[in-house]
Amino acid sequence: MTLLSWLAAALTTGFLYVMGAVPFAVWSGRAVYAGVLASASAPDSKGKPRPGFAATLWLVVLPACLIAYALFRGFDVPNDGNAADEWGQVLFLILSPCFGLIAGYGLGWLLGRDKARRAG
Repeated sequence: MTLLSWLAAALTTGFLYVMGAVPFAVWSGRAVYAGVLASASAPDSKGKPRPGFAATLWLVVLPACLIAYALFRGFDVPNDGNAADEWGQVLFLILSPCFGLIAGYGLGWLLGRDKARRAG
């Protein structure tokens, strides 16, 4: 494999991973943005617009645990010494949505916090 073909394969894979993460980032960001604005406009709000506990759990903690498990376990663990384990491939494919959810959470929180501070 030449350097150019390796570079093309790496760039293509990276582009596809970013492209696969975008829908999850948009969905997560919109959900967190709405949650931050709702918490800021609540009558008992203490002035700190934050995402809810459930959003943090499902959009940050769970994906971070899956990423940590994938990195800890590895992606190609041999099963019975001669066959590759298919769960390594599943873990490799799940990384893109997990990173998208975490990135969308952060962007939604930042944008929602800024809008809530400007509005009130």
